[in-house]
Amino acid sequence: MDIFQEVKARSNILQVCDLLGLKLDRSNKCLCPFHKESTPSFSVSERKQVFKCFGCGKGGDSIALVSEILKCNPIEAAKFISQNLKLGIDTSYSRNNFKYINEYEQKRKAREQYEKWKNENFIKLCKKLHEIEDRYYKKCEEINSIERADEFFNDKDVLEYCNNVEYIQYCIDFFIFGSEEDLLWVKKQKERWLNYE
Repeated sequence: MDIFQEVKARSNILQVCDLLGLKLDRSNKCLCPFHKESTPSFSVSERKQVFKCFGCGKGGDSIALVSEILKCNPIEAAKFISQNLKLGIDTSYSRNNFKYINEYEQKRKAREQYEKWKNENFIKLCKKLHEIEDRYYKKCEEINSIERADEFFNDKDVLEYCNNVEYIQYCIDFFIFGSEEDLLWVKKQKERWLNYE
């Protein structure tokens, strides 16, 4: 087990938030320490041992949180957690530690890219759904008589709504309710699934 795994296994992200002076509410939410906001969008999952800001998109584990707030490298963050929570883990520098730093940084960057992709495409799908629904409801207001029903069902905006809205809602459901494996599958299928410019 490397030092990062050890620190995360022996500590709790809620304890780390407390160390950093983050005042979480009962739902484990607070104002984000990374950007200005008036409504809390920074959320901590004790079950998953991760944090996520739904405003600025930053997220990660307790080591990433300490690294971001204290502006230090992952080893220094692990050392900070170990010393302040009295975990008794050897966090002294060695060749292996540099190997762990590189691995940790690669995983962190991959996670950041994945989260960015997830946020961008979720927003993109929601915007597309809103655009289609907006055009559909405007058309409903324009064509509001039974005599014009044929015109209504042959209109391109109405056809686009009927053909695409359920499909887009289905894709959005993947982003809301899907597991990480589901989303990685969607990511691989992106040309087919997320082609709504």
